Amino acid sequence: MHPLVLSIPRFIQLGMPLPPLKPMAQSRRGVTQILEVQVCPLVVAIPRFIQLMVPLPPLKTDGSITAWGDSDAGGAGAPSGSGYTKIYSTRHAFAALKADGSITAWGNSNAGGTGAPSGSGYTKIYSTDSAFAAFKTNGSITAWGNSDTGGTGAPSGSGYTKIYSTYGAFAAV
Repeated sequence: MHPLVLSIPRFIQLGMPLPPLKPMAQSRRGVTQILEVQVCPLVVAIPRFIQLMVPLPPLKTDGSITAWGDSDAGGAGAPSGSGYTKIYSTRHAFAALKADGSITAWGNSNAGGTGAPSGSGYTKIYSTDSAFAAFKTNGSITAWGNSDTGGTGAPSGSGYTKIYSTYGAFAAV
């Protein structure tokens, strides 16, 4: 079977059959090209930020957290207790959001493992390589972690609706 080359000109669903392959005519020198390759789109959903260094620790059904691995990267020091609903990560730290909107962070202090905001009312956390930014219900933003990657300098005020992040910076609208 002749290998297929994939491109992304249009969308298909998983399980959809590939377009048919067409036999080609013989050239003037007698060489026959076996197949004309029909392109088949490949659709891949890629998360906003991919963490390759440390897997996210699992949340148990009661919202408690178990972490393991390199202690300098959040493998130790996970918070005790329950009620956590989401876990976010930088390269070497984790931040967990509780149902009441409070945040607990652990891991490398240069990557956001310390300095999480106190209080409650936070709804979502975003991350760069080594900093976190968290939304409050009023649209205000709090950042912590490495200042070179967005851990300081969050905008003041409220009313923000979305945070975007790259490897080393945040932007908000």
